[in-house]
Parts: sequence; C-alpha cells; structure tokens
Amino acid sequence: MANKFRLSSFTSLIIDGLCAISIGSCAISASSAELSTTQQASYALIIGVWDYSASPNVDSLIGPENDVRDVKEIMQRRLSIPSSNITSLSNRQATHTGIKDAFAQISSRLKNGDLLYIYYSGHGSTINDPADPSGVDQTWVSFGARGNSPVPLDQLDIRDKEINYWMEPIYKKTTNVLFVSDSCHSATVARDDRITPGTRAAPPDKRYTPEALLKLYPPFASKKNDSSLPGARIGAARDTESSIEVDIVTGGQCTPAHRENCNGVFTRAWVAALQRADAGDRWGDVFLRAFTSVTSARRGAQRPQMEGDRDRCVFPACHGPHRPAIAVTSVSEPNGHITLSAGALDGVTSGSIFRYLGDGSSSPVGASSVQITTVLPFSSDAKILSGHFGVGDLLAEQEHAFAFAPTKLFVTGDYAKDLDAGLIEQIKKETRSLDGFELVTDPKQSDLQIYVLRPKYAASGKAVLTSNQRIPISDRRARPEAWVISPQNELLNKNMITRLDNPVQGIQATISNLRKFAWARQVRELDTPGHRPSLTLRVTLLRPLSACATTCEYLADDLAKTSPYKMIGTFDIERIRDDIRLGDVLTFDLKSANDSKNHYIYIFDVSPNASIGTIFPVASDNEDAARLPAGATWNVGTKQVLKFDDEGIETIKIIESSQPIDPRLIEQPIGYVQKGDSKPLNQLERLLKTASTGNRSVESHSVGDWSTLEVNVDVHKN
Repeated sequence: MANKFRLSSFTSLIIDGLCAISIGSCAISASSAELSTTQQASYALIIGVWDYSASPNVDSLIGPENDVRDVKEIMQRRLSIPSSNITSLSNRQATHTGIKDAFAQISSRLKNGDLLYIYYSGHGSTINDPADPSGVDQTWVSFGARGNSPVPLDQLDIRDKEINYWMEPIYKKTTNVLFVSDSCHSATVARDDRITPGTRAAPPDKRYTPEALLKLYPPFASKKNDSSLPGARIGAARDTESSIEVDIVTGGQCTPAHRENCNGVFTRAWVAALQRADAGDRWGDVFLRAFTSVTSARRGAQRPQMEGDRDRCVFPACHGPHRPAIAVTSVSEPNGHITLSAGALDGVTSGSIFRYLGDGSSSPVGASSVQITTVLPFSSDAKILSGHFGVGDLLAEQEHAFAFAPTKLFVTGDYAKDLDAGLIEQIKKETRSLDGFELVTDPKQSDLQIYVLRPKYAASGKAVLTSNQRIPISDRRARPEAWVISPQNELLNKNMITRLDNPVQGIQATISNLRKFAWARQVRELDTPGHRPSLTLRVTLLRPLSACATTCEYLADDLAKTSPYKMIGTFDIERIRDDIRLGDVLTFDLKSANDSKNHYIYIFDVSPNASIGTIFPVASDNEDAARLPAGATWNVGTKQVLKFDDEGIETIKIIESSQPIDPRLIEQPIGYVQKGDSKPLNQLERLLKTASTGNRSVESHSVGDWSTLEVNVDVHKN
C-alpha cells in the first residue's frame, strides 16, 4: 500500500470557543455501567474562571462555576479519578502563575502511561503574533489578566504556545492525555470588538507579548502548528465561532438570580456524552455524541473540533479494533425514521443496515437497527427496523449494500470435475449471496474469476508457469489454492492468493478480499460527471537515489538525511507522468478557487491492493483542517507524501465539498491479505477497474455542493 509520512512537531493546543442555545437538561445520573481505570493512575487538572472583575473590559461569566463542578464529578465517578489526584483552580487560584505552577506540579506526579485530563472553562481570546502564519495566537484569559497585578506575568493572557511549552514534559511521560477547552477566540467577534453578553470571548489583546515573556520561555516562540501531538485535544467550536453560556432551563441568557441553571453548552453536552460512555468507547465516540448534540441544537452553526488520537480507549475494558460510527441527528418516531450524520461522500449507500452501538445501558448491543432509505451527499435517512433511537446515538454498519452493478464472478479450477469439485461448490455457496457480486455460469460473461489450482513450484521456490506465463501449472499432489484472476488469466493482485488446506479459513479470506475489492470499486466510482473540483492541485515527483551527488531532496521524517531523492518535475495532477516507478514519491500543493466559498478538500489514495488511505487531511487533524477559504493555499512540502510501493494501478481521488465529511468512514487501512505462505507470481498484474456506472445512490442535490476528480497512475518496476 502507499505509505504516508508526517513530520511531528509541537503545535498550538486547541483553545476554541462555543456559542450554542440550550440543548435541554442532561443531568448527571448514576449508570449501571460504571467503569474503573485501575490499570494506570489517573489525574485531572480542572480550571475555571468566571470572575473577571480584575480584568478591564472583560465581562464576568456565570457558567464556569457549574462547569467545573460537573466535570469534577464526572471525572471522579466515570473515570474513577480520586479527589486527591484532581487539581482544581478557580478564579483567584487561576492566575497566569497559578496555572503555570499547576501544570508543573501535575507533571512531576505523572508516571509512564498515566491518564491526564485537562479542562478549562472561561474566556478565550487572541493576541497578535507576527511570527505565526495566522498572525495571531489563541489565548486563555486567566484571572487578573490585562489588569494591574503586582506580578507582571499575571497581567498577561496565556498564549497557546506557552501552554504547549508546559505540556512538553507531560508528553515525555505519557501520551494518554485529553485536553478540553470550553472557551472562545472567535476571529469574527474579535475583529468587531463587540462582545455579546454571555459569550466566552474576551476582546482581543492587541499588545505584543513583552520581551520578558520571550526570555522566560525562549523555545515556545518557534512552536509550529501540528495536530500529531500525543493524546487528543478538543475545542468547543471553530476558531471563527464564539462561545456563550446559556440557562439550560429557559434556553436564554444566564442571570445571577438563576446561576445554578447556567452551563457552557459544550460542557453540558460533553458531560452527558461521557456519562453515556460504554466499555468499548473511544474518546472519538464520546466527542461525536457531544458534537451531535451541539450541532443539532445549533443547526450546524456551532461545530466543536477534535484533533489527535481519537481512537484512544476511554476505559481499560476497551478491546478490539475501532468501530467507525455515525450519529443520529434527528428522530421522527411516529414516522419510524431517523436522520444520520453521514451520506454518500462518507460511503453510506441506500439499502445498507446499521445497528446501535450501545451506551452502557441494559439493552443488548445490536438489538436496535435501521435500514438506509435515502442518501444525500452529507446525510442519510433511514427507517427503523427495531428498537428506539435518540439524538446522539451512535450506529455502526452491519450490512453494506453496494450502489453499482454487481461484479460478475465465475468460479472454476483445474480439477473442477473431480479433485476440487467439493471446494469449488463450497466457494460458490459462500459467494452466491455476496453483496456487490453476481455469480455467473459463463466465464465469458465474468469480470473476475476465482480459480482453484494446485501450483507446482520449482526448487527455487518460484511457481512453474503455463505457456501463457500467467498462472502456474497444477500438480494433483500439491496443496490447493484460490487465485482471483481476470478472464484473461491475469492475477488481480499478489495478495489475492489464498491457501485452501483449511477450506473454511481460506474461503473466508477470499471472501474478505472480495469485499475489499468491492469497497475500493465504490470509492473509485463516486463521481460527478461533467463537473470537476475548482481547486488547483499540483504534484512534485521525487525518485530515490542510491547516493546524493549534488542537489538532493529528503523527506521530512528523514532527519538524518540517509535516503536522498531526485526531483523529477512538478505537474498538474491531471498531467502526471506515466513512468511512475516503485519507490517514487509524490508531494502535494493545492490552492482553492478564488471565489466566495469555503472549500472542504480531501485527497484519498486507493492502492493496487485495495487499501484506501487519506493523504489530506491526516487522521490527527481536526475537522476544519480540510477547510480552505477562498483563494487559500496548502503547501505540504515533503511532510505529507504518497509513496508508491506496490505495482499496479494507484488511484488518487480528490473530493471537494461545501460541507465536511468523515474520511475515516471511507478509509480501508488493510488491503488484500494473503492467507498462508503460497508463493505469488513475480509479475504483479494490473488492478481490474470496471467501467463506471455513475453515482446512482445519491439523491438529487445541487452539483455545486460537491465534486470529484480521479487520477489513475500506472506504477511499475524500474
């Protein structure tokens, strides 16, 4: 498969904001599925500032007092963090110096692998930083900031790069870190200098950071943005959205007379989502529930952000692979229908069945299910087959219905009439109901064949080929194998060979590979005929050298400069050269259209072995990393690259959309898997690419909402 590389460096921590209306009561109640984190020590640092009377022109808040209480309670009950391991700073304790010292103290207590939960509730803002690409740094407005504190440091906001500097010794001890900030640094509000009452956005601090602070933290001024830090970081909204706190009873503005009803909406949703967390949940699952509650209430105007390790388990009881999930965004019980947060661009298809993942309740997982009835680009409707659903419930796909004409499959073999007749009948039985395929009886009608043979190998270990040099000669005394080939007897991929010594195991491996083939085909066939993305995408081709003679290029992760590359040239993506060789590398530079729209841009790689990975954005990025404003550019240099290390047809798929999608739902990290130790042919054949049948699964929708571009690259040996 194609490998991706990314250079790790420290980044600004997310200090994003939240503005939302009430999402209703989500009172914390005991759960029958309380879980313990006894396998490692757990710590929490909880910071809340609501008294800003010592900060000129900064309004005091109400909600952080309740936020701090609720988060502390959920930390103790759901994550079993003992009170002795919780450091809580409020108001006068939460000065710049006090927060700085708290980070240092908790760092000194940590041991390898410990869990650390960091939470902040209060005002966020911005401060000018000419050295930052965005021109500003994000800040926390600590107690007394911008006032006349006798401690000079306490007069200043806490910059994101400074927090980063404090986190550095923590990351050296543990990667099990979750950072949550319910604060604001909205660019729109900051530019206008108009702060709505109740928002968690302080006016921007237009002062430059004093030289004394740079001397205090000499390394932090050079910190760069990068989402690949350890742990996970969550902000309550985009950096262009502000934060408010609301009265959860009335849905209106918080008042001192009813301060007990006031919360940050994201914190309220986050605490409720963590209360529902199940034994198998990851932090990304908890975030998705909270995200759905906030965006459903705000009709998409408020979009919390998460970056970093979404797949980290919440509880030690979590085992097994991550379950890609989508969320319920609305429910119409009388009509028996629900709406889901993913659509055709996320790989959802009409007819597919999704099941409820559970939330720690007494209901058996999988008892509730739905079937997709209507698919739009960014959402889907489904009819309820069983059970009941609520907004924020997570569903996983149980049965996938492919939205294209079936691939016609023929099953045969060298000894189809005698020795391997039973094996072939068993394969036919297992593939007859395989979605995305149709079993045919005429090999001339087939797109693919499963061919059972018993390869004869020479003493050298190489297969003895037939006269057409495509598949091996069979020997009745040899072990049976299943080869997936084209009607022209070309091997589909070197890993599409499975041993059948154990028929059940071998046939299941073949079935699994066929499903991966079908998924790769679906991704390839997602298309908008006659409408292409408006972006400009250029690639630079690098070729490995045995040694560097003069001018050489190096990948960003090759810090020792041991693997030099020669730059072959730079091309428009649609004019990429044909002579791509194994080991070659592509780097990417893209520019969005200079129009009035924001563009979400995704670049996928479909390898010859059917693995599907995301080139842009990377898995650790937050949702908005894919959003390029009009006329914006993204230059990855040699940090994020596509390396060709498998011969065959490599497909680069670009999707441009008006709304974000979840690229993880499209990815297929593991491609074809060869079962057993059979020797594949030396020659790797080309991936069969069936003719596109169009995108019939997407209901009528403005073509301007999304578009795709696909480029096929023929990778061969030197």
